[in-house]
Amino acid sequence: MNRRLIVALSTAVVFMAGYATGVWHENTRPLPPPPSSLGAEFGHTKLSYSFSSPRDRAINRKELVTRIEALKPQLDAFRKEVISIDKAFEADFKKILSAEQLTRYEDHLKRREVNRGKGAKHDAPMSDAEIENLMWDQPARSLISEMVLPLRLDILSREYKLDDQQKITVNDLLKIRRTKVLALIDSSPPPSVQLMRLAPYIQRLVKPVPLAEASVAK
Repeated sequence: MNRRLIVALSTAVVFMAGYATGVWHENTRPLPPPPSSLGAEFGHTKLSYSFSSPRDRAINRKELVTRIEALKPQLDAFRKEVISIDKAFEADFKKILSAEQLTRYEDHLKRREVNRGKGAKHDAPMSDAEIENLMWDQPARSLISEMVLPLRLDILSREYKLDDQQKITVNDLLKIRRTKVLALIDSSPPPSVQLMRLAPYIQRLVKPVPLAEASVAK
């Protein structure tokens, strides 16, 4: 047999053997888990806790209250940090506002605190829809607000009629705030981000809304 032909056949055999081995390895090796997507913490299927509420079943209120009570020091610390970050942004934001804009902004803050206080002090049991809003929807909206600065800037610009220079300054302030908030989220276990909003309403979580009342509310 021609020497060149023998070399060619040997090379082909080695190549096919290597290819077959590679295919076998790819088909039999264990696959790594898919990477977590940004903001996966706020998805409805990410958390596996028994109080996590896919919308087709009732929320486990007892487990939810137990988790909040167990994490209370952590939740209080997380809330304190968030408030500190918000206060720093508010102080810097107010410095660039005109007298008219500042009055409007102060009125907005007062209304927000009044509404928040009413919700926390109200003694009626919370519906599942209210719990889901605080636990899933609000964190999701907050994440979008923190990440998509043009959206937040557009809202503030329209609300307070910011001029061009104010917009530039506010955009810089929002970048600083975003960095702080995301650093805080990264350093905190996932439940704290969601349960922080529910913690002030713990007394309203103890028992569910009667089905008749829930039906009327819908």
